[in-house]
Amino acid sequence: MDDLLAWRPEFPILDKTVYMISNSLGAMPRGAADAMREFADVWATRGVRAWEERWWTLASEVGDKVAALIGAPPAT
Repeated sequence: MDDLLAWRPEFPILDKTVYMISNSLGAMPRGAADAMREFADVWATRGVRAWEERWWTLASEVGDKVAALIGAPPAT
């Protein structure tokens, strides 16, 4: 069995169709809707304060995660 098949349930559209448009808009992961809802809730309740409380550092945190995947040092 291909190890990647374990990830298939994380993409609900794959239960209903063959999805071959990954080059521009990949299949939405199961957790994406929840994450977008959380983002909207923070925006609605914290407004501009969300930048100071979390959003400002988020790009660096994501960059560090990508760096780890590709073998680059953090903060590069």
